[in-house]
Amino acid sequence: MSRVKAITKKQILQFEKSKRAFKPVKVSKKFPAHPLSTQENFMAHILDDDILSRCRGKHCHDGDIDLIDLFDPNLDPHRGVYYFEWNESLLRDFWFGCIVHHLKFLRYADLTIEYNPESRVITPPEILDFLCSERLDQICASEGWDPNLIRCSVPRIIRKYNKPTSGYCKKIIDALSKFADSYFESGKNSGKTLPDYCY
Repeated sequence: MSRVKAITKKQILQFEKSKRAFKPVKVSKKFPAHPLSTQENFMAHILDDDILSRCRGKHCHDGDIDLIDLFDPNLDPHRGVYYFEWNESLLRDFWFGCIVHHLKFLRYADLTIEYNPESRVITPPEILDFLCSERLDQICASEGWDPNLIRCSVPRIIRKYNKPTSGYCKKIIDALSKFADSYFESGKNSGKTLPDYCY
């Protein structure tokens, strides 16, 4: 009589996790390529695991905001890809949303942490670097926005939400505070006010 090897709880959990893991389907007769995959104006973007997990299982209809419609014609559910047609309007909305999201993130972020190159999530030092970057200047120039108003809003957000700061974040925020004071004291900027999304 052969002896049966017991399975541990850890092995069961690992099996369940791998069973639920998303595995992209290869192109075949049964699952042909998505119609938008050959369109030059559309670019395929691989969906993050957290979005994919929200599209199936018990979290699919939990009453939270729908992240993606499973019947969206731009979605390739077999490969976990979403096709975007990057036109001027969508780019403008994307960058505006990105800037607003970063400013909102700073309201609740831990501004005492330092860089962590191994982190898989965006950190406050990275957001502050983006808000002080030449890339932000380029984005704002293409959209007709004033990047310095966005930068001036950072210290005000930190003061309003009474956020403790230290290390790298403190250095950047202190520099932005000095910059904001001099920016609004300048004669040509004295009449400028921060947009609503900067608070």
